[in-house]
Amino acid sequence: MHKLLTATAVALLLVAPAAPSSAAVSVYLISRAELGAAPVLGDVASIDAEPGLRKALLDLAIPEKALMDGFVDRREVEDLLAVAAREGVLVYGNAVRVNRTVKDEPAAAEESAVVSERLVRAGDAVNVRVKKNGIIIELSGSALENGARGDEVAVKLKSTRTLKGRVVQKGLVELAL
Repeated sequence: MHKLLTATAVALLLVAPAAPSSAAVSVYLISRAELGAAPVLGDVASIDAEPGLRKALLDLAIPEKALMDGFVDRREVEDLLAVAAREGVLVYGNAVRVNRTVKDEPAAAEESAVVSERLVRAGDAVNVRVKKNGIIIELSGSALENGARGDEVAVKLKSTRTLKGRVVQKGLVELAL
C-alpha cells in the first residue's frame, strides 16, 4: 500500500506543471457545465485569488463567440482574464464542455426564477469538489440541505462522512481546505 501511495505521489509531481511564483490568480476549469442565459466565468471555473478580485473574476461574462463550438477552452479563458486581471494568471485544465439551457417562454422564466434560486435540493445526488493546495478531488454524495449559489450546505458522502461546502452550481458543492 505504501509503495502504491508513493508511486501515485511521484506521478502527480511529474504530471503537475511548475507554477510561476508571480501567479496571483489560479483558475481551475471544470469538465462540464450547464449554462443559462447569461453565462459567467464562475459557471465554468473555480478561482483562487484575493477575495475582491475573485468575486470580480467569477462574475465576468463569457462572450457568445466563446460558446459557439460547445467548449470554453483555456485560450478563451486566458484572453478573457488578460483584460480583467492585471496580476499573473495560471489556468489549469484544457477546456469545459458547455450545454446551454435557455428557455424562451415567459411563464417558464417566472418559474425558473424561483427554481434557479435553489441549485441544490435536500436528497439530490451532488458532486463534491474538495480543493487544497491546487489539488482537486471530486466525490459524489447526497445533499442534506437545500441551497442557492454561495450557500453553505451539508453533504453526506458515500463513505457516510458528512462535509459542509458552498454551492457553486447545480449539483456541485465545493469545499476548500
